[in-house]
Amino acid sequence: MKYYLILLLLLFSKSLISQVRVDFGAGFSNQNTAAAELNVNVSSKDYFAQIGYVSHLSRSIDKGVFFNFSSGMLFYWNDKIRLAPSVGVYYHLKNSDVINLNTTGVMISQKIYKKMDSKNDFFVNFVVAERAAFLTAGISGSLVPDKKIPKISQTYIF
Repeated sequence: MKYYLILLLLLFSKSLISQVRVDFGAGFSNQNTAAAELNVNVSSKDYFAQIGYVSHLSRSIDKGVFFNFSSGMLFYWNDKIRLAPSVGVYYHLKNSDVINLNTTGVMISQKIYKKMDSKNDFFVNFVVAERAAFLTAGISGSLVPDKKIPKISQTYIF
């Protein structure tokens, strides 16, 4: 895990400009249940890393919540559409009382973003983790304010 984080730091050091986005989505899974998704991601021009969860909306023990951390590359189809494939790790929380039921593993994801305006995007996401596959759609929004922060050299304190 330590080497994975070092690799991410090296990838993001290529570009000093990055942005933070939040993705909210809903959809369904191959286990005949509704699904919900929440991710926070940091992206530079070409790379991104995200942390979040994808969840079955069910009380069944064999389903549960996939907490995940993944990273990937951004491919620009045109000025409005970008593709974001990623690979990461997950922790599948099935039962908080019986820890042996919970599992970890590798997940893959493919997101397609379509720009709606300067700060918001519509996305469709396909996630495969363990024996579950999710298809979700939602809104992705930037957390960067529109107002510019004044430069320190312009602020005088006496």
